[in-house]
Amino acid sequence: MGIDDETSSTAANATFQIYADGTKVADSGAMTAADGAKHLTADVSGAQFVRLVADDNGSSNSDHTNWANAKIMCS
Repeated sequence: MGIDDETSSTAANATFQIYADGTKVADSGAMTAADGAKHLTADVSGAQFVRLVADDNGSSNSDHTNWANAKIMCS
């Protein structure tokens, strides 16, 4: 996941989080448009509800976010 390349704002920033049944299980930390894409994983075993959140960190500076190729895999 990351800030989409289409954004022209250098002020764009966001945080990506994964929640399992209301509990945060992963957090990317703040990312800016200058950061490359990150791979974020979390153990959501047994969860009834999984939520992917892209938080704009209080800014509204073209924070175009992508969860590119997001997958939930069973093992």
